[in-house]
Amino acid sequence: MAKGSDLDRVTFIVLRELRGPIFMLITVYAIGMIGMVLIPGRDADGNVVHMGFFHALYFMAYTATTTGFGELPHPFTEPQRMWSIACLLLSVVTWVYAIGAIARLVGNPYFSQALAQRRFSNAVRRIHEPFVIICGYGDTGSLLARGLSDQRMTGVIIDGDVDRIKALGLRQYAVPMPGLCADAGVPKNLIDAGVDREQCRAVVVLTEEEVGLKIAVVTRLLNPAAQIICRCPSRLHVEELRSLGSVIIADPFEAYARELALALRSPPLYTLDEWLVGARGASLRRPLSCPPGSAASKQS
Repeated sequence: MAKGSDLDRVTFIVLRELRGPIFMLITVYAIGMIGMVLIPGRDADGNVVHMGFFHALYFMAYTATTTGFGELPHPFTEPQRMWSIACLLLSVVTWVYAIGAIARLVGNPYFSQALAQRRFSNAVRRIHEPFVIICGYGDTGSLLARGLSDQRMTGVIIDGDVDRIKALGLRQYAVPMPGLCADAGVPKNLIDAGVDREQCRAVVVLTEEEVGLKIAVVTRLLNPAAQIICRCPSRLHVEELRSLGSVIIADPFEAYARELALALRSPPLYTLDEWLVGARGASLRRPLSCPPGSAASKQS
C-alpha cells in the first residue's frame, strides 16, 4: 500500500506540472500531422500524392528537433514547405515551454520529497536481515548508527533536519543506512521505514517527548514484537510509555550521573565497564584515576 501511495504522489505531481506542456505537444503534433497528410504533394512523375500518417509523424519527430533529414517520401511542394515552416516554429516554441516546465518540476520541493520517500521505501524493502529504526540523527543517533555499523547491523534513520540526512550520505558505514528527512511521528513515514516488518527488531526514539510518545504508540500497534527504546529526560510521559509494555526508558541525565558516580567512587570498576562495552580508548592497562585533590581521592 505504501509503494502504491508513493507512486501515486509522484505521478500526480508530474501530471499536475506537465499536463499543460503535454497537451500542447500533442495538439501541435496532431495539427502538424493532419496538415501534412491533407496537403497534396507530387512525385517524380508529377502525379498528386498524399503523405501517410507514419511519414507525417516521422517528419514531425525529426523536424521538432531541428535535425533535418530532408523531405520525404518525395520533394515537397511550396504549400508543404510553408506548412513545414509553421510546424517547425510551433514545435520549437512548444518544446521550449515543455523544457521549462520540466525544469520547474525538478526544482519542486514536493516532487523531490516524493522521490526521496519512494527511494527510501524501496531501499528499506531491499533489507532482508534484522534492522533497527533510529528516530533522530543527532549526536546520539550518529554514535548509535556507527555502533550498529561496527556490529554489521543495518539501521534505518528518520530525522526532520535535512542537513543531518545529507551528512548521513557522507558517512562511510559498513552496511546500508537508508535515511529519510521527514517527521518520524507520522505513521506513514514509520511504515516506509519498515516498522511493521518482521525484520524490524527495535525502534530507538531520540526525538522530543511528544513525538517520541507518538512513535512508541504507533510502533506498539504496528509491531508488538519490536523492542522500543525511548529517550525521556523528564517524568512527564514515563507512565504513558510504561503502559505500552516492554519499553526501555532511557534518561540521559540519570545515565550520566550514574557513570560519573561510578567513575568517582570506583575508577577501576568504571574502566572495566568501559572496556567490556568496547568504548574507544578504554584499556585495562591504563585505568581511570582521579586527579589529586578530588573528593574521591580525599575519601580514599
